[in-house]
Parts: sequence; C-alpha cells; structure tokens
Amino acid sequence: MSSLDGRYRVEPAPERYRNLGTPWLVRGVPIVSTHERGGFDCTSAWLADAVAAANTAERGGYLPRLHSEHHDMGDPVAPAGFLSAQRLGLFEVEGITRPTIFADLLVTEEALGRLAAGELPYVSVEINDPATPAISSAALLATRAPYFKYPLITVSPPAVGVVDSQPRGGYCTAPLQWRSEMPPEMPPETKTSETKTLPEKNADPPAVAPESKPEAGALAELKQMLAEGLAAITQQIAALAGTSAAEKASPVTKPAEAEKRSEAPDLSAKLVALNGKVRAMELEREIASEVRRLCDEGYALDPAETTTAMYAAEKKGTTPGDYAALVRKHGYRSPDAPPPQHEKGIEAMPEGPEKWTKEYSANGAKARGVTLAGFLAMKEFRAKAADRERSRGRVLSIALALLAVLALTLALLLPPALAALTDDAPIGIEVGNQNTYGVSASCTVYAGSMVGMQATGYCRALVAGDRFVGHAKAKVVEGTAADGGANVNVYRGPYWSQVTFSSIAVTDVGKAVFATDDATYVIDPANGVSSRVGTLVRYVSSTAGVVEFDTAGHLAEGLVYALDAAGTAHTNSTDETALASFDIQANSLQVGDVIEVFGQAVASATTSTTTLTLKLYADTEELAASDATDVATSDLGFFHAFIVIRAVGSSGNLVASGTYVKTLAAEGTATALPFFTAQATEATNATFTVKMTADWSAADANSCRADVFNVFIHRAR
Repeated sequence: MSSLDGRYRVEPAPERYRNLGTPWLVRGVPIVSTHERGGFDCTSAWLADAVAAANTAERGGYLPRLHSEHHDMGDPVAPAGFLSAQRLGLFEVEGITRPTIFADLLVTEEALGRLAAGELPYVSVEINDPATPAISSAALLATRAPYFKYPLITVSPPAVGVVDSQPRGGYCTAPLQWRSEMPPEMPPETKTSETKTLPEKNADPPAVAPESKPEAGALAELKQMLAEGLAAITQQIAALAGTSAAEKASPVTKPAEAEKRSEAPDLSAKLVALNGKVRAMELEREIASEVRRLCDEGYALDPAETTTAMYAAEKKGTTPGDYAALVRKHGYRSPDAPPPQHEKGIEAMPEGPEKWTKEYSANGAKARGVTLAGFLAMKEFRAKAADRERSRGRVLSIALALLAVLALTLALLLPPALAALTDDAPIGIEVGNQNTYGVSASCTVYAGSMVGMQATGYCRALVAGDRFVGHAKAKVVEGTAADGGANVNVYRGPYWSQVTFSSIAVTDVGKAVFATDDATYVIDPANGVSSRVGTLVRYVSSTAGVVEFDTAGHLAEGLVYALDAAGTAHTNSTDETALASFDIQANSLQVGDVIEVFGQAVASATTSTTTLTLKLYADTEELAASDATDVATSDLGFFHAFIVIRAVGSSGNLVASGTYVKTLAAEGTATALPFFTAQATEATNATFTVKMTADWSAADANSCRADVFNVFIHRAR
C-alpha cells in the first residue's frame, strides 16, 4: 500500500447513525489546529471548549454537517454526512506541535466513493462565530487548496485498511479566511497491515460492546487521579519556567470529596492556570525559534535584546514571525552599531578557535559586517537554545497531551453550573421510536422479549408486576454482579405489533392487554399480578391480534368514563339500585393510581313523604352515604371522591376522601361536607366497579336518576 493509498481507516458506522443515510465512518481525521489571525486567537482552550460543546450536543442528538465545498464561495455545496466524536490531540504544524481537533466523518455512500476516487482530498472547517467555541460544519474540498497542507484524505475500498504511515507534519502558504480553511489532522490510529472487506450495504453492523457506567467510587478515584496528574504537570511546567511548583500552584489533595460543582473549583481553576502556562511556553518556543533563525541567517543582533523586543511586540499584537520579517526587511542594527560581545572568548569554544575562525570567513559573516565575537555569540546562543528547546519540547508535548485529556475528562465529570440563559442555547431533539435502559445485574434479555422496569430503575426480561418499557431490539447479557453494566435498546411507544395469544375473541377489541412474563399476552389474567402493556386494536384470529403497545402508560390515564345519557331511573322500589357505574378492567390498576369520581343525582318525581338515600361505592366498599331525606322534586345530591390504590391483587387495598351532600336539597342550597374512608381491602385482580346507588324507603311513584357520572384514572409518570 502506497503512502497515498488508504491513509484513514474506514468501517461501518454505528447502528444508531444508519438512519441518517451515512453507513460509513472515516476514523480520526484532523480538522483544525491552534492558530492566530486578526482578532481571533484560536487557542488550545478554545479548541477544548469546542470539543466539549460538540460532544455535549452529540449526546443530545445533534451533529454538525459535513458537505462538499464551502458555503459562500461560489462552488456547488452538497450534503456529504456529519462530524462525530470530536476529540483533542496533537499535530506537528510547521515544526511546532500544536493542539488539534480530530473527528470521525460519518459519510454517505456517494461521499465515500468520491473519497476513494481521490476527488475530495482536503477537509476544511467553517467557524461561523469565533466568539463561540464551536465547529459549525466542515467541507470536503475537491480543488480549492486548504490553509494547512496536510496529508491527503485517502481511503481504499473494497479492502479498507488501517493507517500505513503516520503524517509527520505540515506547512501553510495561503492567508486564512473567516470560514477557516483548516487542516486535516493526524489520525491517531496505530499502523497495521490488517485489512478488511467492506460489508454489503444492508449487512448487519458489527457487535458493539455496551457502554458501562462508572460507580460513584470509580468516579471519585478518577477525579483523584486527574487532580494528581494536574498537580504533576503544573510542577513540571513551573520547573521549566524557572520557578518552584509551590509558587505556581497548590496541589489539589482531595477532589474526591467534591460532590457538588461548587465544591470542585480547584480542578477547573488549575486547568485554566495550566492552559495559560502552556500558552506562555508555546510563545517562548516560537520566539526562541525566530531568534535562532535570525542568528543562523547572520544578522548582527543581540539574542537577549531581540527576545525581549519580541515579547514586547507580541503584547501589542505583533507576532514573533511578523517581527522577524521586519528584521529581515529593514535590518536590526546599523553596520557601525556596537556588536554583541562574546563573554567567554574564542578560546573557550570546545571545538577550538581554528574551526570557528574558518567558518566565520567561509559563510560570509565577515563580509556582512558581523564581528568574530558576535558570530561566536550567535553560535553559542543557538547551541544552548537548541538544547533548551529540545528539553522543553518533550515536556511541553506531554503537557499538551495530558492537558487535552484533562480538559475533555473534566467536561464530562463536572456538570455545568445551572443558571438562567443569557444567550441562545438550542437543544437537541431525540427522534425515532427507541430508548435505552440499564440492565439489572446478571440478567439476560432476548431480542423481541418484553422488558420490564423494577423499582430500582434497572430493567430485566419482564416479570408480572414490572412497569412495561418496550420490546428489546437485540439480545443483551449482563454478566456482572452490578446493575447497569449493560444497556438494552427497546422500542418506545405507542407502537403497533401483531402478537400471539392463547385465546381471544373479536369482542375483545378495545380491551386492555396484559403480560404475565416477557412473552405471554392475555386479555384477562387469571392470577392477581400482571403488567398492562397496551390495548387490543385488531382481531386477526382466535390466537392472534394486533396490539397498540403503550410504554408510557398514556392509554390508562385521564377520563375513562362519562355518562352520556340519563342514568338508570330508580322508581317504585325499595331495592338499592345503581344509578350509574363503571367497570375498571381486572389487573389494570397499579399501586399509586388515583381514581377520581364525580356523580350527581336528582329526585325527578316525588308524591309522598318517602325518603331517599344516595351512596357511593368503590367495588364493594361503601365510601359515603347521604342521610335518608324526605326530598322534593328537583332536590339533588352529589359525590366527589378520590380513591388511592395502595396495593393490588387479591388483597389489594385503598383509601378514599372527598366531599358529598349529606342532606339532599334544592339546587343552590345543598351543602357539601367532607368524608374519609380508612384503608379497606378490595381485590383488583377482578373487575373493579365504581358506582352511585339510590334507595327509596317505600315503593311508590317517587323516582330519581343520575345525570352526571364521570370517572378519571390519574397515574404518576
């Protein structure tokens, strides 16, 4: 494989991104490095913030666009995919190791084909607002030269290999534009000769190891390790700068105790301080490099004075490179200015005076007016600067890498402080019909099985009584002894699916469907414990039907019954009669459900002094009863009750409270009084009936009826 063939690894995109039309993933492509232009200083801190923002947005369901060609440059722009998994690393640019953002490119079939054909060899980011650390999008370029000349983006289908050689660096030639034409970055993959064949477009994706959630103890230990690493880096950088670590930073000793954001500012503060120190070291290296080049080019200058002057110019906005260009254009000293003096003299040079005298004459320094002493001073400075830069470069590279890791890790470990917004903050919207839950310890969930959530908040193959959360998309084995060691992906509802029953009838359409385990569906469970999963919406056969599955419990909530006509009249009878009632299906109630009932009755005809008594029942439990009242025509009474289910099954129980009219009276004069029913036992594994009844004291022409009877079921989300 040549150096221009298959430089970046290509693999099938994760399954969660397949519905975006991007079946392929190009790993580890650099997209932007630190740089400075105009008023925009793209520092490592800016890059770290941009990476943190991108990863937060991706967790919320948002990805920046990848497209061919730049916007606003006259070239046709076409969608090519998305940017994913942004992270911070290091890349050598113009001989200087710079922090760089790497990203995975989610690409379409068409874009992958163009990459393989070499039609889109460059990548360049678009930054819409430099004041907001974020990569707006990225462009794959065909002919427009990017700002940084990095190795070309190449892949090699159908045999997709991993990196065969690492890019070592790059250089820049063109001026930057506001829509920054930035470099691709060094891919972090390790060289290998392994190749693999691209699968077919509709082939099953490779298995992905489930994400694990660290326990509280592991998080605390990780924070402690980060704090110790941060203190060590600070000490190294302080030592390089010639100061003691104690003067630069006090070590963080107990970050594991900081359980709140407000208690953990030490880590963030030291990270900011460390970033400033790294930036100062970058500037020092840049200035030393420019001074050394000027010395190599034979300019008559004092290295120490030039270094000081470059620092002063940098504070006013002139970069060391620009200052060096001015020296080259105009010269730094006049020919008759006092030359820099060599402190040790020519005799102190380890190679001896003859060698340096000969080189002094041979390279033209004498002809340019540089004295021998000045020439030797430049040589000594250059040698010392090279040694110092090599030492600093090694430590700085390590510090930058650890700084990037610390910045990204802290962004994940320390939750952002919550406050009222002062600017736009768009949110990511999760689309689709899927959800993910942690699996209980040592559980196996098979594809297609119903999944139930326990009181712990973790899920398992549904057991009667669990809260139904959906059907498993794939098999999951949680082989550890810790809850949440694996995740199960489920379909979320409502959604429709045809399932098998032991027996159903066409008259069952509209009835609730229950589960007694992860694969058994019933209309009327025989035992007292089951889980409601949906409603039968279509009869297919005596053993098959289509169910509307309800993972959020919406189908069992709200108004479930309203009397839409005059209720049953109670006339010429002393037998207690139900004026209105509603049957709640067996096993459909859950612990914590609240049944709200409002019923109103009126004496529609009276002919004698016969008395009337109204009652309200929760199944067989009498909740409230009016006094036996000698009523007049149009006198009324009502009940407004709240029934709370405390236990379900054959030994279910409830409590109730509300208001009722104790003494029936005319409209406008009837008075409501409170009532309370202590805990009572009522089975919920059979039909549970709420009803309002009436009873006359004697059989005659007197009559009454119900005009209003409403039943609500309230369920906590």
